[in-house]
Amino acid sequence: MGFPQNVRTAALVASARHCAVCHRYKGVRVEVHHIIPASEGGADTLENAIPLCFDCHADAGHYNPSHPKGTRFSPQELRSHRDAWYQHVRGHSVPASNGKDFMLSRFLVAKDFGAIAEVATNRLDRIPFGCRMLVQNDILQFQKQIVNSHGTSYRHSVIGGESFTDREEYLKAHPNAEKIANPCPYYPYFEFRRVLDGQDIQDSVAPHDIVSRWLLDAGVAPAEIASGLAYMEVCGPDHYQEVFRPRPFWAVFLALTNITDSPLTLQGLEVLGEAPGFPIYRQFRGPSGPIEARLSLPAAPVDPNHTVLIPVASLVGPFEPVSEPIWSQTKSDFPTGQYQLTTHTSLDHLSAITHLFGPAIWPQGVTLMQGGQQLFQGIHSFDLGNLYALERGWECGSCPHIFFQAQSSTQIAYAGECFAAHPGIPGTQTIRVPPDSDQLIIAELEQECTFLDAVIINGTIVEKNRILTRGERLAVKVAPGDFVALHGHYETSEAAADRRDPWHRNTVVSEFLQRGGR
Repeated sequence: MGFPQNVRTAALVASARHCAVCHRYKGVRVEVHHIIPASEGGADTLENAIPLCFDCHADAGHYNPSHPKGTRFSPQELRSHRDAWYQHVRGHSVPASNGKDFMLSRFLVAKDFGAIAEVATNRLDRIPFGCRMLVQNDILQFQKQIVNSHGTSYRHSVIGGESFTDREEYLKAHPNAEKIANPCPYYPYFEFRRVLDGQDIQDSVAPHDIVSRWLLDAGVAPAEIASGLAYMEVCGPDHYQEVFRPRPFWAVFLALTNITDSPLTLQGLEVLGEAPGFPIYRQFRGPSGPIEARLSLPAAPVDPNHTVLIPVASLVGPFEPVSEPIWSQTKSDFPTGQYQLTTHTSLDHLSAITHLFGPAIWPQGVTLMQGGQQLFQGIHSFDLGNLYALERGWECGSCPHIFFQAQSSTQIAYAGECFAAHPGIPGTQTIRVPPDSDQLIIAELEQECTFLDAVIINGTIVEKNRILTRGERLAVKVAPGDFVALHGHYETSEAAADRRDPWHRNTVVSEFLQRGGR
């Protein structure tokens, strides 16, 4: 039995007859899908309904957690897609476009500098969506200049500063440093933060980072270019370390995929641009005026299922590792030990702290030729609410992490690293439980294994011989004032052992805190 008509109508109105996954207007070519199949007890209710186009309906299928590629949508993912799209429709004017779809349009934001460098040099084999063609334009030239001026395909997430014997020596050198309030979901790994001046950027950041150099030359305030962060480094000899966190640099591309069964020949891209004289660095928003243009595209055939990549904008993202919704995600592993995540997500909540850098365009539609017939395909708006984020990382870790939580509260506090001396070396960590805490959590957040030989509370063994892998945690009941001794070690690959990136540690801990310890 299908959905009642009132439920179907409510779902179609809430989605403006768009697919809740790919966000394409489908008119009559949209179906209302059971998130939990009726055969498995799913109800014919609005809560269990999601509007999907024919393609996404086929892709959704029935969720299989053991699917080898992990491309099926889980019920949780489908609900996240639906709820986010319904909210978008409520808050925006969502126009409907008529006619058949020829191209699937997606906006891809490359957050990894190495991936940006690959695109800038027309190496597309590791870029998702089956990209086969790159369009040359002013935005790509801007990104090429940054890549070429930087000199390497890797951009550090933090830049090393001075080392100090202890906290007191650091504060004597930098009395303007401010202690980071605890708990802090964005900077849990760091203890102090200080605002940098132009001389700091000039001397310590710009020589190692071309994006910071260009921002400084453009007259951007030093506080918006990089930030100083300090922490106690416990990997190796203990010392107090300052690092500089530069603003992340992202590149945005329009990915157009041929979804027909025959080649399409590109003709032109209809865009909205910006009025002459726009500042090189400005807050993210739409074009400053109704400047319409038609950009020529290479008259080259795009085969079925192949994708053409068009540079759209360059962004400077926020300092903080802000948690983002995950509507769907795919992972690719590279032989080097690096992995790539492509996540369908929204960065709309970051609009106020994200800036455009350099030229940008707002695509409206693409003209094509197929069999001697001219076609036009509309493109959904370029905003931060519907993007595919490309990120890369290394299959490596630092060490397991310790947290405290009061069961009467959802708030989790970070208590530091465990077995931090070196991978493979057994160690003991002794901790006193702080006030108002009744649960200790040991979490393995990275691609490594933690071996807990024993967890001892006030001299009594409460856990022993536990192994934690990535994504696993051990929660132990404690009381304020208890002494907890942890015996064990962690292991990771040799390639990972020398990767001591405090920002990486901060990011994984921050994401764990923002997920509420999940």
